[in-house]
Amino acid sequence: MKKIIPIVVLIFIFSCQGSDTYQGKWKVMDAKGNKLFIEFQTNDFSIYDSLGKNKNYSYTQNSIKYENSIKTYGITLEDGRAYKISFPTNDKNVAIILNEDDVKLFSLHRNRHQSFEEIYSLY
Repeated sequence: MKKIIPIVVLIFIFSCQGSDTYQGKWKVMDAKGNKLFIEFQTNDFSIYDSLGKNKNYSYTQNSIKYENSIKTYGITLEDGRAYKISFPTNDKNVAIILNEDDVKLFSLHRNRHQSFEEIYSLY
């Protein structure tokens, strides 16, 4: 029984960390077409504007969902705001970030700035 408890604790700790799928650097467009950059780390991320100014946020991952070949990760910021990072079918180079009400906030691409319309065509 004593060996089971540390394993359960480790599983819980690692389930709160961000997925490797979305960690790293992304080119981002917001709903207004502004070009930004975002970098996800294990427990935090930074958003950079076109002038290089950045804001940092701590987060935990709280869910993973598969539906109609779309993989969606749920994250919660330290202030309680919740977001979804959604990937279209089997493509790990593009994603969108939605808020709790499914409002589109950011389109993400690993290599170029891409609009929501271009990414939605992949869904």
